[in-house]
Amino acid sequence: MNSITLPLLNELASNDGRYQDSAHGKPSAHAAHGHSRDRSGFAVFSDGDMGTLHVIAHEAFDNGEIAHGHQVLGRWLASHSGSGSDWVHLQFHMAVFELALGDWHAAHARYQSEIRPIAETSQAALTDAPSLLWRLEIAAPTFVTLPWQSLRATAAAVIEQETDPFIGLHQLLVFAGAGDGPAIARWQREQRTRTDAIHDGVLRQVADALASIARRDYAAAARSLRKAAPKLPLIGGSFAQNDLYRQLEQWCLQRVPATGALHAVSLAA
Repeated sequence: MNSITLPLLNELASNDGRYQDSAHGKPSAHAAHGHSRDRSGFAVFSDGDMGTLHVIAHEAFDNGEIAHGHQVLGRWLASHSGSGSDWVHLQFHMAVFELALGDWHAAHARYQSEIRPIAETSQAALTDAPSLLWRLEIAAPTFVTLPWQSLRATAAAVIEQETDPFIGLHQLLVFAGAGDGPAIARWQREQRTRTDAIHDGVLRQVADALASIARRDYAAAARSLRKAAPKLPLIGGSFAQNDLYRQLEQWCLQRVPATGALHAVSLAA
């Protein structure tokens, strides 16, 4: 790992310590930034101070150096403030580190204070908010009610016009988290007229899994996720981002009743 040390991070120019990126809308705006590559070959933005921290976060996650990533990113975030999709994305990475270290409450508090307000008032967290909420759902130490409903209106508006499959997929995650099977079913019906066989084929498989989750058919969801997993890079996302679907499959398997359904999942893999 090409680690960037804490002393070097302290030398990063930061003006007044507040950051607002130019990508006020969707994460796809990151394409305008410079980029590095994660372990899967996915391009991650790397411009400026936030880009530098972003690369460090990916390197730490990809190499299993969670404590290092948590220390470096946490120290930087604690001394800065910001807004916009790049800022939200760094908060997402920090919450992923917190969850990996077993600090669910810190990750939940970070969602509530740093991501939820932006997700509910803009489109600057279209992927990070649902992705982190699902990670919180999966890792919750006890039963919790997470604020899925607050994301539904934005998800419904975005998915009707969204052409980026990666962003569209995350709106389906919102519907699944909210238990809104009918919304997923509507999207599935509308997709029958589309002709992008590669992207839509993967999306349809994941949509099948999420529809199954919404109706609590966890065995079917696990089967669909396992089939879709090798193809997920086709629609975008980093190794860290797409790791969610591995976690989600395991979460579903844990909820399969011990009635032979788990064996059925294994046989169908």
